[in-house]
Amino acid sequence: MPGRLTIFVICCLLTSWVQAQDVLSQRISIQIPEGSLDQALYQLITEARLNISYNNDLVEDLSVKGLVARDRPVGEILDELLRNTNIEVQVINRQILLVMVRPPPRQYTISGTVEDRLTGEPMIGANIYLPFLLTGTSTNNYGFYSVTIPEGRHRVMVSYLGYQTVIKDLILDGDVKLDISMQSDGALAVIEVTASPDSTRFQSGTPETPLDLRQMNMLPSLGGEPDLIRFASLQPGIQTGTDGFGGVHVRGGNADQNLFLLDGVPVYSPSHAVGMLSIFDSPSIRSASVYKGGFPARYGGRLSSVFDVRMKEGNNKSMQAEASLGLLSAKVALEGPIDQESSSFFISGRRTLFDPWVKSFTSYVNQEAGREGFTDYAFYDINGKMNFRSGNNHRFYVSLYTGNDSYHSEEARSVRFSGLAVNDKAQSDLVWGNTIVAFRWNWLLHPQWFLNTTVHSSSFRFSLLDFYEYEETDQDIRNRQFDLTSFSSLIQDLSLKTAGEYHPTTNHTIRFGASLARHRFQPGVLALDENSIDGDLFVRNGRVQNLDSLPAYPVIQSLEADAFVEDQIQFSPSWSANVGLYANYFYVQETGYVSLQPRLFLRYQPRETFGIHVSYAVMTQNLHLLTNSGLGLPTDLWVPVTGNIRPLQANQIEAGMTFAFDKGWEGNLSAYSKEMEHLLGFKDGANFLVNGNVIQGGILPGYWEDFVTTGTGRSRGIEVGLSKTAGRWSSSLAYTLASTTRQLDEVNSGRTFPFRYDRRHVLNLTGQWQINKGLSLSSVWTYSTGNPITLPLQTFNGESPYYTGIPGIIYSERNGYRMRDYHRLDITLQYRYSQGRFSHLFEVGVFNLYNRRNPLFVKIRENIYNPQERQLVEVSLMPILPILRYQIKFQ
Repeated sequence: MPGRLTIFVICCLLTSWVQAQDVLSQRISIQIPEGSLDQALYQLITEARLNISYNNDLVEDLSVKGLVARDRPVGEILDELLRNTNIEVQVINRQILLVMVRPPPRQYTISGTVEDRLTGEPMIGANIYLPFLLTGTSTNNYGFYSVTIPEGRHRVMVSYLGYQTVIKDLILDGDVKLDISMQSDGALAVIEVTASPDSTRFQSGTPETPLDLRQMNMLPSLGGEPDLIRFASLQPGIQTGTDGFGGVHVRGGNADQNLFLLDGVPVYSPSHAVGMLSIFDSPSIRSASVYKGGFPARYGGRLSSVFDVRMKEGNNKSMQAEASLGLLSAKVALEGPIDQESSSFFISGRRTLFDPWVKSFTSYVNQEAGREGFTDYAFYDINGKMNFRSGNNHRFYVSLYTGNDSYHSEEARSVRFSGLAVNDKAQSDLVWGNTIVAFRWNWLLHPQWFLNTTVHSSSFRFSLLDFYEYEETDQDIRNRQFDLTSFSSLIQDLSLKTAGEYHPTTNHTIRFGASLARHRFQPGVLALDENSIDGDLFVRNGRVQNLDSLPAYPVIQSLEADAFVEDQIQFSPSWSANVGLYANYFYVQETGYVSLQPRLFLRYQPRETFGIHVSYAVMTQNLHLLTNSGLGLPTDLWVPVTGNIRPLQANQIEAGMTFAFDKGWEGNLSAYSKEMEHLLGFKDGANFLVNGNVIQGGILPGYWEDFVTTGTGRSRGIEVGLSKTAGRWSSSLAYTLASTTRQLDEVNSGRTFPFRYDRRHVLNLTGQWQINKGLSLSSVWTYSTGNPITLPLQTFNGESPYYTGIPGIIYSERNGYRMRDYHRLDITLQYRYSQGRFSHLFEVGVFNLYNRRNPLFVKIRENIYNPQERQLVEVSLMPILPILRYQIKFQ
């Protein structure tokens, strides 16, 4: 029966359409003089014998020009008579009806900001959903949103992870400014790692991975120090070196291929303690997101990833303070209004506390080993921010970050046997840090137009002094050897950037922008030994001196200009895309490089619980990080491209899916392929030290280019993420299966070799149990394949191509050996409670619970009794360690 009814309806519709076409296709000849439309229609009715119905008021006061038609269809004649009117033709049962065209509904814009009700902090990425229209949008990095929709009755639903959903009903008959304040749900129970279906459907349309800061603060951390980069490394495709040393590596990229943004300003060195911790102090972070592929066109300058970190703006409602104490550092933060609800400030600081104990402990260890000396290390961070609102359309921001690491180590040892006195001394000094000052201006030009202008000045400084002296005396014979190397690097940036957003409709956002930057690079190196002519000028009585008398290293200046346009559009409830182009011009040493970098992200989501996507991105990088190929302290120097060394480039293709099941299961699966060109590396056996004489000068093309080689890289992988939430339990799994290789022309005889951080398997498991309202237990287990390394096999007498008077070393095939697999279990217990306006957190746990001795690197150790004898020693640094933290908040 239903089938017959369907056939009947279709037949009726076809009959009606055929009849309409038959009437309008009737051909006639007629001559209509200039006059009123009413008279013209009457003539057409009488002469052509047509059945035309209309309301006289519809054609009143309308006129037509003369018309002569010879054997033309009726439909064409009516179209010409009704041109430039609001009248359309309809046919019902061979009767022609003239009706007024209903004008489309007027479009109006709802815009505003979404903020935290308690603090006034803007909510980044809050979801704005319109259920009557099945569409929506999300707030930008400043909490602003804009939706343009038809007039009439509407419902607006605003949601954000960890906050109560806000629902507003309104009748739209004009542009509306609707600011939303959201109340935290205050839940300590289960950390939800999923978004609601409504918000998931209308995400930003980009492969952004938001980092859940609440979860970061509840998982185990080194020494009780929640860290953003360590937390991010639990995601598929993101890894660090062993225990954090060696930087961040995303989908087979080098450590210098990650763009770290602090309030939109690039940070060159995002780490403390050579990678153990990041500079992003947890109390100062408002939001953080990571991009691993399919990069939107508004980002550029690095090949492998973007870490977009936003600082807190400051509570504009009331004063709020926070302090915490862990094993590694102490932190304080203070925020509050300057002028109630129109301006606020935020300031925080962090400093290590363990340096006095480190100095005393290392002094004791050296003394027990028959040596003199100690090690001292400390770091600090300072964050500050102020914002001022001027009217409803302008807001100004001033922000500051400064941080510094300082490491010093010295040792001295004396041994006497068989009339031979042997003395050796070693000294190492390492200092690095960042300073950023930025001014921002947000301007709401129109409910659909948003503009952000930023001026910033930043600097990165790095210096290393490494000194070793060996002396042996046999009666009247004295043999003295020493090596002194000094590296320094200074980068200073001054930049102006303007970026805008235009929201023509709810489903369409156009972003655009341009920037201009001046870069100043001042890298340099000093290397000398006992054979150097001026060696005694800088080394005397076992002490380094007079380095300050050296002239300043030369400066390399460069200019960089960028522009981008990005179109984000929702074609339908299921289809969305983000298409863009990033253009870059880099000028250095009378050489200019132009690059055009297309970006594409296409998403299809047929159901709320399932979506697939594909993406393609071209990325270019104009900076190189030169890393000493030897072991020991890091000797990383940033240098720009030159006339001979081209910019790095990467092409990445990705396909993936997201899915959700019943009972709290969610997951994602991605596969990617990345090709990298113009990668830079030192030739086999080469590094900054080119001979045994004094080298004093900048790292200029004539110096370092002869010792590097270029090549390609390839990375392919599959990434899997799963999460499960059930009552008081939540857990997650992140697995990466990947292969990453390098091919450099003058390394490993030009043959392809594994990347230094090529790990075939990486697995991270997390689990959380909310025992009761205040007590929670969390754990993390991580596993990865061991790093590939290059082993020195033997030495030979003679000169190497890069050193004179130094025995050569024969190495194994590049990265031909692998260290043992890495795995570690961390566990922590947290207790939270509130009392009045104070809230407290106590945390106790264990890092590396079963004391796995994971190898950090393999080093060469000389036998003091026989300097020609060398041993390979596997070094592990992070044994079982306690986790302790106390935190107090006032609000």
